[in-house]
Amino acid sequence: MAPHDPLPRLQRLKHGTPLPKTAIYHGAVDENIPPATNAVPLAEALRGAGGEVDLQLFPDVGHNVYGMGKPMEERLEAFFAASL
Repeated sequence: MAPHDPLPRLQRLKHGTPLPKTAIYHGAVDENIPPATNAVPLAEALRGAGGEVDLQLFPDVGHNVYGMGKPMEERLEAFFAASL
């Protein structure tokens, strides 16, 4: 998986690199992909390159943020509506 990990490349991006607005919605208690080692560094790398990032960690939610149902659907809908 390491050759396909985007984080090392993102961390090397120069500030001012054109990037799309990005949303990262992640369960705060995800044991499969811990936010501290994945979602948070990813958001920091994107911000470091000058990107606009909406990082939200949801307490008491594990790996399946889509299991939140309607609230997640509405959040995604609002993000894309505001980004178009």
